[in-house]
Amino acid sequence: MSRLLKVTIPHALGKVEARRRIETGFLSMQQNKSGMGLEAVSVEQHWDGDRMHFAATGLGQKVAGWLDVLQEGVQIEVEVPGLLALIAKRILATVTTKTQKLLQ
Repeated sequence: MSRLLKVTIPHALGKVEARRRIETGFLSMQQNKSGMGLEAVSVEQHWDGDRMHFAATGLGQKVAGWLDVLQEGVQIEVEVPGLLALIAKRILATVTTKTQKLLQ
């Protein structure tokens, strides 16, 4: 059974700068997967307006979700499959921490 994780991360950057930082950070993550222990993970993303859809597949599991860039915050929703739902809190904490660093 999958689980939907949701978090809103506030920022004071404005929508344009927040999106720029997220785009840059996501590109950097994709380019540096090997340095992060993510060699076996395939990551995809695309933008639809100010919403970024993303998916990561590895070890037979797929995590997918979306991120909405707003004027004063970023809303993230991630669908976590069965086995990974058991560690959903850790996944959410990691996503939150990495996004907060991009928005500082």
